[in-house]
Amino acid sequence: MKLLLCVDASGSSDKAISLVTELGLGHSKSVEVTLFTVCELLPEHVFEISATVGMHAKDLASAWSGKSKSLGEQALESAKAKLVAHGLPESAISLKIKVADATPESRQVAAAAGIIDELQHGGYDMVVIGRRGARHMADSLVGSVAEKVIRAAAGKSVLLVD
Repeated sequence: MKLLLCVDASGSSDKAISLVTELGLGHSKSVEVTLFTVCELLPEHVFEISATVGMHAKDLASAWSGKSKSLGEQALESAKAKLVAHGLPESAISLKIKVADATPESRQVAAAAGIIDELQHGGYDMVVIGRRGARHMADSLVGSVAEKVIRAAAGKSVLLVD
């Protein structure tokens, strides 16, 4: 079984990691766990729009993009360490980071699109995702990213973690 475990900086992500270990998912030799996160970068065309954008803005955007990728890498490494500490063999765990251009709509659109693309093209049997992400609204039943992933997961199992 191929398991896609979506991680970010949210408490739901930590709960998803814990649940995967509690259920024993990943302990079988036939299970592959892919830890997956999406980070946003500012696309180059943003700076081609206007000649008035100076180097300061480009440097700021580059720093923001670098921090986004660094935080994604940290989330993956932290999740991997937790899985290994709970007995999952390191050889059964792979890390993937999707670098997506920031969208005018929102961060949630880029995250959902990245997860859906990986789910549809990665040959996964199941996706594990937190019910709400780091920027959740307390009274929402399901976050916007989780909702989009659930709708697109036809033929795949989804484990939604609160």
